[in-house]
Amino acid sequence: MVINKSMQFISTPFYPEHTNVTCRCLWTVSSAHNYTLSIININRPNISINTSSNEYLMINARKHSLQNIRNGMQFSFAANEPLTVEIRSKKTSMLVSLQAIQSK
Repeated sequence: MVINKSMQFISTPFYPEHTNVTCRCLWTVSSAHNYTLSIININRPNISINTSSNEYLMINARKHSLQNIRNGMQFSFAANEPLTVEIRSKKTSMLVSLQAIQSK
């Protein structure tokens, strides 16, 4: 996926639904601009259901448990920095945006 001036989105399969089947999705991202990865929406079927430690968002080999991910969280990346995004989920669906940071 190449990030240029328009916003791009990635999500778990069947977002906003969750299938109760473990899914693992992997994206490779590149950009000639600095950019952000923002958590737009985390959807859990029941707030009392805990996600397992096997459900995660991994960004360049740094694992973030989905239990700790919240709407509105942002991660920033430099231009031309290689980025790998992996989402592994079962009880959670997720929508993420990637957008270039516009220079002034």
